[in-house]
Formats: sequence, structure tokens, C-alpha cells
Amino acid sequence: MRLAVQFIGRLSNKTSKLQDYLRNQDNKVISHNFLTALLSLLRTIPKHDLIGASSNCKERMKQHNKMIVDTLAALVDMLSTNTAAKEYAIEMGIIESIDRLLEDIRTLDNTGDEENMKTELHNVSVEDILKIRINCYDVLITLLEYDQQLLDVGEKISDALSVEDLQFSVSKHLALLQQDSSPDLRELGSLAAFKGYNVLKKMSMLEGFSAKQKSALLIDKTIEQNVKVKSVEVMWNDSLEKLYFPSGQEDLIRRKVKDQMLWGMTRKTLTDKNVDFLYWSEEIITDMKNVDQLQQIPVVSKLVKLEFLWDWLVLLLAIVIQLWLLVDLRDYGMSDQKCGEGNLTDMVEIKDFPGGDENKSVCISEVFADAHDILGGIHLASTILLAATYAITNFHRFDHPSFNWRAFVFGKSSEQASAHKPSISRMKISYTSFYNLWLLIMIICSALGILYHGQLYCVHLMHIVAMFDLLTRVIKGATANRDQLLVIIPFAVFIIYIYSMIYFTFTREMFLNSNMEYCNSLAECFSTAIRYSMRNSNGGHNYSWTNKRSFTDLWIRIAIDCTFWLFYSIIGLKVVTALVLDGFISQKKLRETSLEDMASVCSICGITKDEFAGKGIDWDTHIKQEHNLWSYINLFYYLKTNKRNSKLSAIEDEVLHKFGNKDITFLPRKTSLSWRNALKQREERKRKARFM
Repeated sequence: MRLAVQFIGRLSNKTSKLQDYLRNQDNKVISHNFLTALLSLLRTIPKHDLIGASSNCKERMKQHNKMIVDTLAALVDMLSTNTAAKEYAIEMGIIESIDRLLEDIRTLDNTGDEENMKTELHNVSVEDILKIRINCYDVLITLLEYDQQLLDVGEKISDALSVEDLQFSVSKHLALLQQDSSPDLRELGSLAAFKGYNVLKKMSMLEGFSAKQKSALLIDKTIEQNVKVKSVEVMWNDSLEKLYFPSGQEDLIRRKVKDQMLWGMTRKTLTDKNVDFLYWSEEIITDMKNVDQLQQIPVVSKLVKLEFLWDWLVLLLAIVIQLWLLVDLRDYGMSDQKCGEGNLTDMVEIKDFPGGDENKSVCISEVFADAHDILGGIHLASTILLAATYAITNFHRFDHPSFNWRAFVFGKSSEQASAHKPSISRMKISYTSFYNLWLLIMIICSALGILYHGQLYCVHLMHIVAMFDLLTRVIKGATANRDQLLVIIPFAVFIIYIYSMIYFTFTREMFLNSNMEYCNSLAECFSTAIRYSMRNSNGGHNYSWTNKRSFTDLWIRIAIDCTFWLFYSIIGLKVVTALVLDGFISQKKLRETSLEDMASVCSICGITKDEFAGKGIDWDTHIKQEHNLWSYINLFYYLKTNKRNSKLSAIEDEVLHKFGNKDITFLPRKTSLSWRNALKQREERKRKARFM
């Protein structure tokens, strides 16, 4: 029997085709109606069979309860895709059957104390009771999603079911979360509380109820505070619905990922924005799954949570070491005293210091010499942990080579192995990215810094750029036009080389070697020209011109300096400066445009802040509660992962399907519940004004 019920449930919206097929058979005996069969089966479940009579039938009761769960699940599958089936089920008394089943369970809940329930005194485990309740709630939610006769269904449910009993049941589910229960039982209790709360919220949102009915549907504040639920607005069957889902995934979205999406999302038109938002959501969900997996490993979870600490340790330790060197590191030159002698007894000589000789004595304090190894070890460990944390949290985003390590390790085929690789494009990271190279440089410098008395730790001071977004944007602005800059740089080098050739051919005698002006060969001339080109010389190179000092030689110098100023300073350096400034301006304009869009236009519905203000709707409430971007992403994550293996409602199933196809029709466009309520209130005021 259970297999037959499960088969009917799996058919879902194909049951009508199977029924027609069976009716058309020549040897048919009876007319088949699977929905009628399921409803009849639900009505014939006796109360004593649910509770059980003796401990000898414990296993039989388990199978019987599974049968109830399968029957309810099959009903949800059939009703969620067939409006006519909902009408027929309501006429056949499905609401009354669900009410009777909930009443039987409520009787069981009230029989005996909690300890007796845990020891399965009545042959029905708490898990079975919760599963039956969850599926009952699923049936009610499916009926309440019927948009054409929503009010009629709601009235029938509110008449047949006791809201107080529903709220009491949800409170009991929440109580399981506070007890010393098993993880599975707590998970079922949480799911049952969410489903029951969902029924209450959908009933409370129905229109057309009297004030008395509305007051009866008010949800207890304790339940509101304890059921961790969030909601978003979605379009379903041309109507705007509020979709509730369990919260708790908020900490899976990393701050850096949030910033990356907010500043990287396309904002040209509302359609482009919505489509790009769905693609970003897909990639963020992949990142959330990775974060969730890491949180299951205690050691890795703690390591990832301390990522900000490794960042600050790398920078602050470098600052401390450099400040210490700034005070202690000294060169005593040709003085008679040496490190460790006279008034330098607390100083230690640094042997083989770069740029020194046997007559110079570079010293450092003994305290620093003793503490340096400890500080250096901590700094190296922090740098390695920072790199390891970055690699662990972003490994799934790396642009991996074609080698399938899963196939190599687990013996999977290339198709199976490639199925595990997430399709991330916007958040993809190259192995040769700048930050990866920077981490490698920091590790090398940190290791060498221990050997060379901390001088190389000055490199780590530049880590401040990676830590602060403002400085990162400055670097991005300076390199925004890097393709053009890569063309200008060779152009400038070629100009310098041409003038080096002119200097060596016609005026090499004018260079003064004592001023570090060398032109005894073309290579020396080129090196000297490069050095002087980097200086601010107001147009020319400003060489010594030792043998070119007559008035007639002035014209040669004017010609060389003016042409160099024109080609190098104006065309070369000024163009580079212009490209850098243009990069800053374009990045600033792009950021200001994105910031203005985020601050004044809803990224989901496209209604502006001023339009909301004109209707008396609070902007912050709208973007934080009604159309919160992160709530939508959390909903997509909940639907895609479905960790609780709960039955998805018709709305949830359609949202999941459209999200997978990047179909934006489920997103509310130019509307929201508060917007519609404001329009209705406005029309109501106009109507009253006409009759006054």
C-alpha cells in the first residue's frame, strides 16, 4: 500500500493522464480517481490506530505512521500543481480530515508527560508525530496558495481549525529546541515550528476577514520572536505573494563577497540588473556551500573566523619591528668605539650588513636582537596562516587547471569529476592574480626577514593596501587604463634611446663623469639619459655641457631640450598622467553611479526612493524587509540545498525552477505589498471623498 501511495505522489500532475489511460482500457472494471482514493484513505485512519494499543504493535505503528506521512506527501504533490484538484479536495472535506488528524495528534500530545513521550509510551515516537504534523502543515500551505478562491479556503481553514491550537502546537515545537534533545529531533522541531508559523502567517495575510477574525489570527509575540523566519515577496500566478523561509544562513555570506556583488552588479536597466542579480546569486550560493562545509570542521572553522586577526598581525608586527629599527638601527662610521664596547655595551654588531665595510659598525640593541627571532617567528606564522585561510576559503573560486584531481583521488570518470566543479565566472580567481603573488612575496620576505634582522619586514607595510578598500580602489583607478599605459611606456623608452644615440654621436664630450654623467659607450649614455629623464628638469636633461658653453652652442641645447620636452614630457609623461587621472575619474564615476543606484532605486522592483516617499512608505523598511537582496539569496540557498529534505510548496518549487533558468518573472517589478496597500488606501480615500 505504501508503495502505491508513493507511486501516486511521484506522478504529481501526471495522475490525470494515468487516470484517463486506465478509463480507456477495454477490460476496465471501475473508474479510477487517485485523489478520491487518497482522501478516502486519509479519512479512514482511525484514531486508535494512530495511538496504538500495546507495545507488541510498535513496529506496525511505525509502518502505519509512515503510511500517513506518505499519503499526506502524495496529496501535497497532487494539489500543488492542479487547481481543479484543490477545488475537488476542498469539496471532499480535506480540511476537516486534516483537522481531525491534528486533533488526534493533539490528544496524543496531551496524554502523559514529556518523559513518557520520549520513551514512546504510546508506541508513537516524537519524530513520527512531528513528521505527520509537518506534512499536515504542508497540505494546509498548499491549499492557502490557491489564489482564485483564497478567501474561501482561508475562511474554511479558519472555521475548521483552531488558531489557538495551532499556536500552542508551534510553541510545543519551539520547546523542543530548548530541551536536551537529539540533533535530528531538534531539526524536526525547528522545521515543524517553521511550517506551522507559515500556516499562521498565510492565514493572517488573507483579505476580506472581519475585524474579529483578524484579531483571532494575531500571532503570539513569543512565537514571532522565537521562530527564526524571514520573508520575501515573489510573483506567483500573476499575484504578489509573501514567501516565508527559515533564517540562519545569513552568516554564510562573507562581507567581501557582498561588496564584490554590490559594486560589480550590472545596473544599466532593471531587467539587466535582475538577470545579473540571479547570476551573482548562483555564484554566491556556491560560496555559501563552501563556507557551510568549512564550518562543519571545527579547526578550519576557527581558522577562517580569525582571518581578520592574521591580517592585522601581519601589518602590526611589521610596524612594531620597523619602529624598533627606526630607533635602534645605527651606523657609527669611523668612530673608535665598536658595538659592545664603551657606552655601546648594550648594542650588538650586525655582521655582513649591506653597504658596510671593516671600518664601519652597524649596531642594534641586544633587546631587539633577542626579541627579533620571536617576533619574526610569530610574523611568519601569521603570514602563513593568512595565506592558508585565503586558500581554504577561496579554493573553489580558483581557475583550476584541466587536471581532475577528484578523478585521480577517487577514481571517478572525467564527467563525474567535472560535475563537482562549480561554474563561477564573476568570482573566479586566477592562480597568478596579484593578491596570490603578493601573499607569496610576503611569505618569502617574512622568512628572509628573520635572517636579515627585520629589514625586509618593511615590505609588509604595503599590506595596508589589501586591508583597506579605499587604497585598493586607488590602485585600481591608477591601473584602470593599463592597456594604454603599456603602450605609452615603450614609446617613452624609445624616445630616451633616440636621444641617447644623438648624445653619443654628437655631444658625448659634454658629459661630466664626476657628476655621474657617463657617455663613454652607447649603453652608458642610455643609462645616464634614463636617470635624468626621471628627474624634474623643466623640459630638458640639464647635463653639465662641459665643452658646449659658447653662444653658438646654445642653439644645439635649445633644439635638444625643446624637442625632448615636446616628445617626452608633453606627449609621454603628460599622457601617462592623463591616463591615470582618467582611470581615477572613471572609477569614481562608476562607484558614484552604483552608490546612487543602491541608495535611491530598489534593485528588485525598480521603484525609486522618491516614489516610495510620495506614497508614505519608509525606504529603509522596504529594502531591509520587503526586498532585501540578501534575503532573496538566503531563500535561493534554502531552496537549492533543502537540508531538511522538507516538501517544497508550489510557490517554492516554481521559484526554484525559475531561479535555475534565470527567469526573472518571479521577481516583483514596479510593485510591492506596501506599494499596493498604499494604492488601495489612496483609492479608498478618493472613494470616500466622492461620497462626502
